Amino acid sequence: MNTTTEFDPLFDRFLSHQDFGHGRRKHYMVLKRMIGRYVIYRRIILHDDSFRFDVRSVCPEILSDLYEYLRQESDIVAGHPELSAAFGTGTRIGKRGGNYMNSVFKELRAFFNWCISEKFISTSPFRDFRICPERYGTPVYLTLDEIGRIYRTDMSSNPGLETQKDIFVFQCNIGCRVGDLLKMTRENVVDGIVEYIPSKTIKENARTVSVPLNSIAEEILGKYSGLPGNRLLPFISAQRYNDRIKEILETAGITRTATILDSVTRTEKKVPINRIASSHLARRTFIGNIYKTVKDPCLVSSLTGHVDGSTAFARYRDIDIDIKKDLVRILENRK
Repeated sequence: MNTTTEFDPLFDRFLSHQDFGHGRRKHYMVLKRMIGRYVIYRRIILHDDSFRFDVRSVCPEILSDLYEYLRQESDIVAGHPELSAAFGTGTRIGKRGGNYMNSVFKELRAFFNWCISEKFISTSPFRDFRICPERYGTPVYLTLDEIGRIYRTDMSSNPGLETQKDIFVFQCNIGCRVGDLLKMTRENVVDGIVEYIPSKTIKENARTVSVPLNSIAEEILGKYSGLPGNRLLPFISAQRYNDRIKEILETAGITRTATILDSVTRTEKKVPINRIASSHLARRTFIGNIYKTVKDPCLVSSLTGHVDGSTAFARYRDIDIDIKKDLVRILENRK
């Protein structure tokens, strides 16, 4: 067999030809390990000893089988301890929802499209394989009153929590992703405006995002001026920050019930908002409250780094009852 069409070496070659950022490359490496485990599963559990994930032999039926395996992988592995031994130590497999599976298969489709462009194959197995569309619930975000209550809550008895509270409120007022927030220094603030290029889209769209600081954001920056290393704020790790955000909301009494779409079962789920709070809640809060006021996705996207007309941006918009009332008033046509 011509090994150049076997998955692992060809996938490595594919990655070497892509100008991916660090985060996106990590996602593709996760996909590579998934395919490796699927091959082991076919050989050990299905006794298909000769099975190879060769791009010339992958067909829609194999893609369907791969999809079902990955969707149920945690249960399959739990029922077959021999797979855990074959996979090696350190392999952690959780439940996967439809949106996650969608993103995985889009990455795999991109690989097969590259294989066609490089003439390793002439037809993609994805031609006759349908990727299920992503589904998202109504975005959950904090109200302006809730942000104010968090900021006014005295947490000074726990200095670390007080500091991360300030950082969270600051993020709610500039709307950046946590990865960009962690990288910011004083040099990102120019004449009262935070300027940065979002790292997630820097390869495809290196547009500078400019967000004027309001009085709350300026007050927070003033509180932490003079940090060593020209740091903007006293950040901790992203994971510890997420843990503290849950504690911050609970301490401030922000525990109302939120309705979300369960990512695994795709069914409605009601949970206290503090339990699902994370750094991305700050970004949704910024977007949701501004959009509710100006109702202009292009204007809001200029403050968030989304490209104009982005389908991703639509996930953050909450078309609430006030907006709907304004829309139907158009039909009155009163002068």
